[in-house]
Amino acid sequence: MVKHLENLAMTASKFNENIRVHVVCSGLPYGHGEANDVFYEFFRRAWLSLHPELSSLPVIDSGANVLPTIHVKDLARFVKHLFETTVTPRKQYFLAVDECESATQREIMQAISTCLGSGAVQNVQLADVIDEEWAEMLTLNLKMSVSAEFKNLKSDWHCRQGITLKTMKLLNEEFNMFRGLFPLKVFIGGPPGSGKTHFTKLMAESYGIPHLNIKDMIGEAMRAKDALGEEIRSRIEALKDEEVEKYEKTRKKKDPDLDRSTIKVRLPNDLLYKLVKTHVSNPACMNKGFILDGYPRNLNDAKAIFLSPIEGHQPGEEAHEESKEIVDHFPGFEVNRRITPQYTVVFEADNDYLKHKMKELPAELTDNTNRSAAHMDRRLGVWRELNANVQASSHIHNFFVKLIGSANCMLLDKPEETKN
Repeated sequence: MVKHLENLAMTASKFNENIRVHVVCSGLPYGHGEANDVFYEFFRRAWLSLHPELSSLPVIDSGANVLPTIHVKDLARFVKHLFETTVTPRKQYFLAVDECESATQREIMQAISTCLGSGAVQNVQLADVIDEEWAEMLTLNLKMSVSAEFKNLKSDWHCRQGITLKTMKLLNEEFNMFRGLFPLKVFIGGPPGSGKTHFTKLMAESYGIPHLNIKDMIGEAMRAKDALGEEIRSRIEALKDEEVEKYEKTRKKKDPDLDRSTIKVRLPNDLLYKLVKTHVSNPACMNKGFILDGYPRNLNDAKAIFLSPIEGHQPGEEAHEESKEIVDHFPGFEVNRRITPQYTVVFEADNDYLKHKMKELPAELTDNTNRSAAHMDRRLGVWRELNANVQASSHIHNFFVKLIGSANCMLLDKPEETKN
């Protein structure tokens, strides 16, 4: 059908000198929300990367074939140029493609998966996906160069480099904006036993967004084969070495050998801050959002994660001591808005209420856990100490009030664990 229309247009231009006909052969279009049948499926799959069946993007056969591509905005710019040019080009056929240097099917799929989803790709055989609408497009193997008339236009390219790791931030933002996909970022905090984990899980399940707690983040980092994982593993082993050394210095002859596997150490704050920043900045959290469960624990944690000191900042001589505290404009600090929660809920209750609440739970949920009476005393003591006074959560609550506004911050007293 398309070829038939092309032939009719070409024929008409031969009999009517007022008709100009140009044929623009474009690469596979992308951008502005992927409102087409080419790359939308892969952007969608990557965005839904929490689903195990969608976490790996398909690469047909070896994936070494070259895919010509063009951002729809650049394609429109080229077509507009043909309409507006006062000098009629002698050519009737033009090529409109970007200048991507990493344009193989595998490289494009890897860029989408890495920057928008889980980073995983999987090889599939053409015979297994032959009925998919995108199979024919992904098996193209064309190396094309943009026509010179388009290459040197005065107006700037919108996405000259194509679909790459460098341009995916732009394409990711476009996809979210044009599809109305906006991340939901929430912090839920409070003392031990206040119900924050219960409500965090409910919200994460309801909205389908990542639930982040320190224990799970550390476990994931310990398994990860990246620089942060290696740094955490090395630091933990070093801390265990210190514990073994202390034990050996005070060890008596009758004391057993220390089982290294039973040694539990706490990561220092600098690594915890790096860990949390890394997680809330990953593609899943940047696209879908996140719910932080109980962390940051106190004001210092929150400042370290969401604020960055401005290099070279010097307070004015007239500054008062109170100006050094966190105020609306955070003098001397830059707020990382990309990872800052949009909403916060901080629970509060006195120690007696929280301990009584834990005693009412079935024994199988409290015995030999951090909910036991002994552990609750210790954990509540640490919480109160970290948060400075009897109204433990007020400091971190006030921090977020000044950071994102009181309308988005809620302070709840004695929340009941209910699914309603």
